Amino acid sequence: MIDENSSERIPLVEEQLVVGKRRIETGAVRVHVDVESSTVMVRAPLEQDRFEVERVAIGRRVDKRPVERTEGDVRIIPIIEEVAVVTTYLVLREEIRVRHVTTTSDFEQPVVLRAETARVERIDTASSQRINPKEPRS
Repeated sequence: MIDENSSERIPLVEEQLVVGKRRIETGAVRVHVDVESSTVMVRAPLEQDRFEVERVAIGRRVDKRPVERTEGDVRIIPIIEEVAVVTTYLVLREEIRVRHVTTTSDFEQPVVLRAETARVERIDTASSQRINPKEPRS
């Protein structure tokens, strides 16, 4: 008979779990990269600037030096000379007119473009045989 004041100990068992992992090589792959080239026509507008110079003979007497001026898209640069007589006076001999002209032309040139594609080939390391996904397995 067990006395209520006495205590008896009963050992309990406990299990513990340790989880681990390891690497297992099941196969390998080989990647082949193929480059495909194609020629395409490239078009781009090109701008070209040029200046047209026009000389205009004036031959008119002036009292003071004319200033450079702009009329529309033309820059006018007065050219003067002194003429010695009994007195000197200014003669507007000519004007140089400079016009800025912009032209646009189409530019065309063949350019080679390349694109890459990749083929993946699986290699079974256990049997050391290639496995080609397109070939039927025996």
